[in-house]
Formats: sequence, C-alpha cells, structure tokens
Amino acid sequence: MYDNHGLTSAIPYVVFSVTTRCNLSCPGCFRIGHGQVDVQFDKFRKCLDILADASCRYLNITGGEPTLHPHWRRLISVTEHVGIRPLLSTNGTMLDSLENPALQRLAVLSIPLDGASEATNDKIRGEGHFTHIQELIREYRRGSFPFVLKVNTMVAEENIDELHGVLRMIDAPGIVWKLFQFSPRGEFSSQRVTKLSPVSCRMFSLFVEQIRCLPVTACRIASLGSADTGEYVLIDPEARVLIPRHESYHVIGNLLSGDTTIAALIVKASPNVFALPKSLAFLIDDRSKSERVKN
Repeated sequence: MYDNHGLTSAIPYVVFSVTTRCNLSCPGCFRIGHGQVDVQFDKFRKCLDILADASCRYLNITGGEPTLHPHWRRLISVTEHVGIRPLLSTNGTMLDSLENPALQRLAVLSIPLDGASEATNDKIRGEGHFTHIQELIREYRRGSFPFVLKVNTMVAEENIDELHGVLRMIDAPGIVWKLFQFSPRGEFSSQRVTKLSPVSCRMFSLFVEQIRCLPVTACRIASLGSADTGEYVLIDPEARVLIPRHESYHVIGNLLSGDTTIAALIVKASPNVFALPKSLAFLIDDRSKSERVKN
C-alpha cells in the first residue's frame, strides 16, 4: 500500500499552499501560516516527484495568494509536466486576462464571488474586487477555455438574499458554483470592520436545496457546510503535511523528511483522503469540459 516515500498511492487530490503572502484580508480565510514565505522552486519540484510517485492526479495550487509567488507560472507548468493536473485557487485580482498561457494548462481555475453587487462583495473581499471578478466571468462566458471555472461563494447572513443574483451572473456551461457555509476562521476573521454573520446549518441546507431544485441551471452546484472540514491532504511552503481538523489543521509530518510513518499517520488521521472530495466530483465526469477539451 505504501511506496518508498511513505505515502499511499491512492491519494488522488492534494492542496499545496505555495505562499503565505496575500494582498487581501478576507474573513473565513483558509491560509496556513503567517509572514512572507514562498515555497522554493526546487523544494516544490521534489514534492511533486513524491506526489507523482504516489499517483496523485490533481494538485490544487493555492496560498495565500498563489499568483504572488514569483514563479507561479512555472509551478503550474512543472505540475503538468510530471503528469499531475493542476488547479489554481486565486482571489483573481492579479489576473488581467484568462488568456494567460499558464492558465491554459489548468484543469480548474477557482475564483471567489460573494455577492451580486459591488457593495456586498467588496465589503467582504475589498474595494474593486467585484468589478474585476465580474469581467473575468464575462470573459469566460464569451470565450472557449480548456479549464473549468469554479466560482466560490461564502454564504452568510449579509449576502444570502442576493445569491440568486450571483447564480444569474455565472450560470453557464463549464462553470461550477461552490457554496461554502461561512465560518469565522483565520487571522482576519475578527479584524475586519464589516464582520460576517454565519447562517445556521439548517438555513444553509435549505438554501442549497432550493438552488439545486431550480428547473434549469447550466452551471454545476457543489456545497460545503461548516461541519464539513473537507477531506484532503495539504502541504505548506515548508513541505509540512497537514490534515484539516474542525477549523484548523493538524500537522502530521514533513513530506521531504523521509519519514516512512507519514502514510500510516494519514490513514489514522483522515482515511477519507483516499477519495476525491465530493465537491470536486465533477473532475471525474467524463463529460466535464476539462476532459472534453483535453481529449
């Protein structure tokens, strides 16, 4: 079951935080670590070799804000080169156009949108974010791109009433809408002037069910409640291996330490990492846009 690196060959999806830097301060941030730490390219490549040997199929390149990493385009390219399909989770503010050559290598590009109006979204994400993301979505809907566009939305009391408007903005083939039940977390959750208020689990479930029951939606819907931490392995810029636990992360070792007990620790800590997360099930759909274009 284990290879010589101590990792199981059955982990299909890994998240790699390539930098702790970010240009926003969003509530509910999943960022790991503080300061200004970027993964060294050589260290990233060594980790990739281990993950490729472990038959990792998808690598989500994230941060912080991954496009602040000085070599983020190379990180995408080398991930694809070793046979792992790259995903990029970004706040979108550093992307001038979806025509960027590096983006054409992606399986999925994830960007956030937390309101159907500038006033609501920018209170959460920051001034100018809504207009920028709106243009990226329009560009995607006008064009033909080889990657799935995943739009992430935090559901809170302050924005739930206008999220049908978000759906109208993004409802197009090739787009996946992922709904998160907002839960205060991260270093910025209590520092913003405009704090978000969580909705109840029941309200979130009812809202998701309402969206799913709409007669016609071209985009696909995924959801993640506050009780669901998600099941995945995360690697930070220092190559530490972490597993999500409630609203924090549990460090179980370092990928480059040669410690062959990491696999056993992963099995004990979170056995469900050996399946693709439910919210990413569209990746194994043979009819998904990413696979059609690739073929």
